[in-house]
Amino acid sequence: MSTGVSFLGCTLALQRYCTACRALGPAGSDHDVRLGDAIGLEVRDLFVPDAATHQVRWRTLAEHGDVVPPRDQQVCADRGDLDSTPELGGRFEQIDDSHSVVRVADIPHTIGARGAAGRWLRHHFEILACRNGIPHDPRPVNLLIRLIPPPLVRFFARPYVAGDSLDRAMDVAADLLKKEKFLTTLDLLAEGIDTDQVVDQNLQTYLQMVDRAADDSRFVHDEERPTISLKPSSYTTAPLEAGGDGLRSKESIKQICGHAHEKQVQVTLDMESRHWTDFTLDCLDELVELGYDNVGCVIQTRLHRSPGDLSRLPKGVRVRLVIGIYREPEEVAMVSKPHMKERMLEFAEHLLDRGHYVEFATHDETFIRRFQEEVVGKGNVSAERYEVQMLYGVPRLKLLRELTAAGVRVRLYVPFAVGWSMAIAYLRRRLDEYPTMAFMVLR
Repeated sequence: MSTGVSFLGCTLALQRYCTACRALGPAGSDHDVRLGDAIGLEVRDLFVPDAATHQVRWRTLAEHGDVVPPRDQQVCADRGDLDSTPELGGRFEQIDDSHSVVRVADIPHTIGARGAAGRWLRHHFEILACRNGIPHDPRPVNLLIRLIPPPLVRFFARPYVAGDSLDRAMDVAADLLKKEKFLTTLDLLAEGIDTDQVVDQNLQTYLQMVDRAADDSRFVHDEERPTISLKPSSYTTAPLEAGGDGLRSKESIKQICGHAHEKQVQVTLDMESRHWTDFTLDCLDELVELGYDNVGCVIQTRLHRSPGDLSRLPKGVRVRLVIGIYREPEEVAMVSKPHMKERMLEFAEHLLDRGHYVEFATHDETFIRRFQEEVVGKGNVSAERYEVQMLYGVPRLKLLRELTAAGVRVRLYVPFAVGWSMAIAYLRRRLDEYPTMAFMVLR
């Protein structure tokens, strides 16, 4: 970065971003407010560390043990050496979900900074974005996440990644099963592929994952084995979002799924950005036609097209329901997280009625309980027909144990990396979706 931001300066500033986002987010939710929502007040702390102060009183929420600023507490930044900038004053307020991704023009309004202060924030934030080569179009783009240096992204996301080897990922999966009776699905973080050599490496790693999942004696029963999750973009140097044709992706996926079918290991095709939706569903169709009954897929409820995609799914395939974490334009995707989550309930009921196995993937306790009561309970759905999934590292242990004790299958999504450069894009998206990841590391 050309701004000369120190590691410590970034760390302290990000801690304040996270606490601000936590204050803005609805209690007990999936932390819907992203880091960008609080950037206006803190942008000077990040790039001019000595120019501002952050004055708040802290309190602790008994339920989660998280330190957050009270909603009604005045938060201000001093003038410092910025002669034209008056003292900034603003109060944290819960914002409507439709504004949970802040545009540059919205930043001052999020914190109540208007007039000269608001103009200063917009002007200097745009300068910082341009100085660092970051696009800032009128659509919601979280510029802060892109400004974080890769080593810092890795630092903040480390509790949510199993490690830097397949051995470590397998150990994590075995420990989760032994200690908590949690099932797992393993995912190699591999994005931004630029050489055929890396494609070959990713393919070989997945074939090894299948072998290890099938042969590890720590998983006695077939249903205890880790499943495998993969992204089609991991096997091509011509990604669809860049105008490529996905060359080698389908061939690699078929080889992995064929090997997994022989070894009786379950595979899930992850869903990526909208550019990959048709490709992934077509690939699923071809795999099912080949007789690979060990393959499932993901449906993102945020996409407007998803109701139609439900109807084209092959009969009986496993389906992981998620809201999705890829930023999409409003013409193709919903922007309200509550609406996306309501859709999860609707889709789950529809899929169960059609005979599918449903993997209900969310960290939102309210919607997990509603799923149990309104879908599973009312439909008298047996425990063999669904499971609840969450990300490895997200602090929901009490809820997960409660579900397991009640006979509900719980599976954690366990990512690992063999090359951290290929993991950064995924980790940025997770920090964007779940900003308190960083705060919990700093506690």
